[in-house]
Amino acid sequence: MKNKIYHIKKYFFILFIIISCLLIFCKFGSNEISLFYITYQLKNNPISEKDIKIFVINLDHSTNRYNNINKQFIDINLSYERFSAVDGYELSIANQKGEKFTGLDLKNNSSLLSLDNNYTIFCPSENINYYALNRTLTAGEFGCYCSHREIWLKMVEENIPYALILEDDAILKENFYKKFSTIIKFLPSDWDLVYLFLMHLPRQKFYKIYNNPYLKKINTQRYFYTSTGYLINLKAATKLLKYSKSFSKPIDDSIAQEVADSRIQAYITTPFLINTDFKDSTIIEMGRPD
Repeated sequence: MKNKIYHIKKYFFILFIIISCLLIFCKFGSNEISLFYITYQLKNNPISEKDIKIFVINLDHSTNRYNNINKQFIDINLSYERFSAVDGYELSIANQKGEKFTGLDLKNNSSLLSLDNNYTIFCPSENINYYALNRTLTAGEFGCYCSHREIWLKMVEENIPYALILEDDAILKENFYKKFSTIIKFLPSDWDLVYLFLMHLPRQKFYKIYNNPYLKKINTQRYFYTSTGYLINLKAATKLLKYSKSFSKPIDDSIAQEVADSRIQAYITTPFLINTDFKDSTIIEMGRPD
């Protein structure tokens, strides 16, 4: 009898150790179970192609970039809406004294911005607050920031459920839309944003999804950046509009911060569906460090 009790206690102890290990190394959620950078997707949330609005962000004077991306869409017989980007040079900026200057003024005189100071950025639809931290942003970065916010606002105002947002330096990979159409049939139920391309640190790991080979989940503790192309839902657009009213970083870093804070659930396609031409970047051309 004592021997039997001993074995029962032993089995309970082993079970306790196993459960403890799972609690330490696993992440439980309504959509997935994660263990050692491998997840299992519990639910799918397929969406329809007809519910997705495609936007291509393009500056009015960037005709070469527009012609390039337009040809790519013609080649795959896919329609989209060209979204007139906010020109960072034409943006008005005000310091704490209320003194105004433009992005073009900033290009010619970078001392107009100084660290540890607040500024108002006059985006077309809404004024937002910029606090200069670590480094001062450029006119191109301000224009890019406002452009993405304007699309999110359009989604909210027009009740657009899903948007595929591409910058005009995006390069669509072979069989782009065929692969994209497959991916949207296997979206996790908790998704907010899906990157079609991502820059990240070397050896950075993402969660592989055991039963979904089309996506990987972004680890909140990882650093990544780029806003070249992503799929976003209305819920996430609403959140990002709220969180981006005050900022210190470029738009891609700001989105990444919301992912790191677990306020946005983000995934990446595998493999990437687009690439980008860094040599032809408007933001770099307008002053952003490469």
